[in-house]
Amino acid sequence: MQWQTDTSMEAAKQRMQAQLSTATAQMVMLSTDEADKKKKKAQDVSNGNVANKATLYDELVKEIKAKVTKAATAAQVKIVLSSSALPPQDTMNALLEALFHGIGKGLAKEVVKRKDYLAAAVGDDEDAQALLLHSIEAFCDKCSADVVKEIPVVLKALYDRDILEEEAIHMWHEEAVAVGRRSSEVLEKGKPFVEWLQSADSEEEEE
Repeated sequence: MQWQTDTSMEAAKQRMQAQLSTATAQMVMLSTDEADKKKKKAQDVSNGNVANKATLYDELVKEIKAKVTKAATAAQVKIVLSSSALPPQDTMNALLEALFHGIGKGLAKEVVKRKDYLAAAVGDDEDAQALLLHSIEAFCDKCSADVVKEIPVVLKALYDRDILEEEAIHMWHEEAVAVGRRSSEVLEKGKPFVEWLQSADSEEEEE
């Protein structure tokens, strides 16, 4: 006795639905697995697992570098940042390290060159502007004097391109002074630009 496959239209539909159901179930399982992995990473970080946090940070820096090297779009890099289990400040720090680590003179030019990545990371989020400013401060505090000298130019470049708003810059500088970071070279070099913004405001009010 020979068994034959039912080739009717109804049978074909049933087989197709079964295949789709299987594929959907597999996709759901994969999505759940990824969500569980991300949740576990976040729990490890929040539980103070310093070693794991450092590993996640290094992995994120490498991933961003790989994307940028392959000329990934700003939106693609944004997805990488959004999927990070690290705290927002660490994520922003990783972005700056990936984009600008090892740069000597010419930081301002590199900032302009890679402005789209910074703009995507900040978006319209005022809190993200503060994160970026703190990351710039932390990054440049570890750089050479030649890099630190470029801080006013870097801030103005980001301000002119609407990546940083005036209010965010003022708040960053005021908070830094309030908590006693006066000795920061970055703050000292950035002060002339902050004062320029203030004087521009005064002139507008007088008019």
